[in-house]
Amino acid sequence: MKEKVNRLYKGGFTYETPKLILSSEEIDFSICAGSVFYGHFTVSNDSNTVVKGILDSSSPLLTIKNEQFMAASNRIDFKFDATYLEPNNTIYEIIKIISDCGEYTLRVRAHISRPYFDSSIGKIMDLTRFTYLARYNWDEAIEIFNSNRFPYYILSNDDDYAFIRKHLLKSKSQNHALEQFLVAINQKRQIELSINDDKYSYEVESESVGDKILITMETWGYINIDISTDSPFIMIQNKNISSESFVGNSYFLEFIISPEKMHKGNNYGRIYIASIYQTLVVEVKAVKTGQDQEELERAKKFKSYRAELTTSYLSYRLDRISKEKYIARANDLLAGIKGLSSNTTGVYNNLVADYSTLFLIELLIVDKDEEQGKRLLNKLELQARGWKKSNAKLYWAYLALKAKYSTNEESKKIIHKITQYYEGEGRGNWQSFFSLLYLESRYVENKKMALNEISNYFYRGMNSPYLYYEALRIFNEKPNLLNQLSQFEIQVMNFAMKTEFVSSELARQFTYLASKLKHYNNIVFEILTILYETFEPLEVLNAICSLLIKGNKRTNKYFKWYKLGVLSNLRIAELYEFYLYSIDEEKNNTLPQSLIYYFSYSNTLNVQKRSYLYAYVIKNKDSIHDLYKTYLISIEKFAHDGLKEGRINSNFAIIYQEIFFNSDFLQIHKHLLWNVVFRHDIKCNNPNIKGILVGHKELEKTSYIPLAKGQIQIDMFTDNAEVFFIDKKDNLYYKDTDNSDEALMDLTSNESS
Repeated sequence: MKEKVNRLYKGGFTYETPKLILSSEEIDFSICAGSVFYGHFTVSNDSNTVVKGILDSSSPLLTIKNEQFMAASNRIDFKFDATYLEPNNTIYEIIKIISDCGEYTLRVRAHISRPYFDSSIGKIMDLTRFTYLARYNWDEAIEIFNSNRFPYYILSNDDDYAFIRKHLLKSKSQNHALEQFLVAINQKRQIELSINDDKYSYEVESESVGDKILITMETWGYINIDISTDSPFIMIQNKNISSESFVGNSYFLEFIISPEKMHKGNNYGRIYIASIYQTLVVEVKAVKTGQDQEELERAKKFKSYRAELTTSYLSYRLDRISKEKYIARANDLLAGIKGLSSNTTGVYNNLVADYSTLFLIELLIVDKDEEQGKRLLNKLELQARGWKKSNAKLYWAYLALKAKYSTNEESKKIIHKITQYYEGEGRGNWQSFFSLLYLESRYVENKKMALNEISNYFYRGMNSPYLYYEALRIFNEKPNLLNQLSQFEIQVMNFAMKTEFVSSELARQFTYLASKLKHYNNIVFEILTILYETFEPLEVLNAICSLLIKGNKRTNKYFKWYKLGVLSNLRIAELYEFYLYSIDEEKNNTLPQSLIYYFSYSNTLNVQKRSYLYAYVIKNKDSIHDLYKTYLISIEKFAHDGLKEGRINSNFAIIYQEIFFNSDFLQIHKHLLWNVVFRHDIKCNNPNIKGILVGHKELEKTSYIPLAKGQIQIDMFTDNAEVFFIDKKDNLYYKDTDNSDEALMDLTSNESS
């Protein structure tokens, strides 16, 4: 009333109600889902006088900051909350205005659109556009990928994709996380690398040589690459690179060949270019040349000629080539040695003279030829006088030849002289002993003494094929002299296998001694395997199996022998056990009936192999029904113990399903099933993976489990559980290319139980 009196006093007479004026007759705006829109409008009248009133919203989504107003011009601020609204929708609301100038209904129309990120290529509101951005502006894509708004804006709250992203972001490298995310949701291919060449060759003198390897990425994205080498002469410029180092899809890997870290001649090495999924190998050959390179090549050829001379000699002694062919071949090789020297006084000419003479002398001592022997003696008579002081090796060889082709009395005197020399200052002269083997009666007639002397040479470090041949010749003549298997006898028999110079009697004697060994010897095993392939007697197979069992050899590489032993009905303690220890459980094997009978009475197998045996019996119960019933009590007890201890693998699963789901045991042991029922067996063959992370969408907590030899068992309680693989650099992978995940217990077939 007072306000009206004042207005009248001032002459403010109003004869009609002013008309209400709004700045907007209706409000129409667009807003991204998940965001909030702020707006305003004004309220006044056409008389420009004070307007008084109140406002009311039709929905909690639309809130008004100042619900009362009183002024000539009133700014009304409002807020529309689209935080939880779905996109591609229109919301209609009203604001009701009640004033002293009348009432008005203001219509509000909100268009809910897809949320988006602003970027250098425009709006990013879906995975297609985001992938395009990642391809052409990786850094900008990383920033968006790390945003808390990413799941809502780009993934449209897709729980599966959001779950994958959440865990991949735990990777040490955010670049890696984005790469793996795009691969996981099939927006891009895994990066593969290629190189322009995998073989490089160089000739190096004193200065280093540099070169480059072109590495190409077959698709875009992010990758981390480790570079290494197994040779010190190969020096790598950058030992770790990423896709950021590439220009386009190419990178030139620089390396240096350092002669300072090379030896003369051929040097070999490798460069390894490795990502998590791929390893490329570059072979490098570098030849270091120099002033003495020719001498090195000559020495190498000389060594080769000497080896061929020895091979030819043994071929002759083993009756594989004739004497004529041997002599011709030896002369060719000696001519080759002579040709290694560039001058007539070179060291190789002297060697040729020595080798030519020695080889003829040794040949004529072993294989007597009166005419040729005496001709050679006459030829060497003058030279021999000088050899006594200058070349003892040739001098005593000459005397041995003379003894071979002299009368008995003179021969005895010369042999006595050689023996005195050999037992005195010539001790250790192999050539002299070699001569005495064929001349001295005590060695010729007493083979045991000859063997003892040969073995002495062996234990003094001599490993000559000539020595092995002479010992083997004696063993073949008198197999009973092989009465032990010490290092010497084993090496001689190993030589016998290489030369295939062994009699059946000697093979039988060796087999007998091998079967008596108390400890495993790998060379003896290899010899026995060759003897078996050659002669195939059961005695050899018996010795092989016995030796392997003594060595506790349980790997699959030995299964062949245990299988042969079982099929041959060999009676060897623990043969059946080692048959199962070495069997490949992944294969579809058929176990012998004798083995199944054997274990039905006595079973000392470990838990792993017992589960394999029992599972086999269950799977084959229709064909071995009587045996199955014999096993049943043992299987039930084994299943009880296994379930109580929480043991589970594919074999245990078969046992549990047989015993507990198809018997009264289910009710008794039902509470123990939780120990195994959710168990999964995960295998990963990628050596770069160190462990796994298991996450359930229903749970916040995740579990990390390290791999043991590429395998692990875990409990996965729901179908929504996901497995992430973790590498040695603490980066995560949603899917590894070389893994398997097997649910060990299949309950679907037993739902009716």
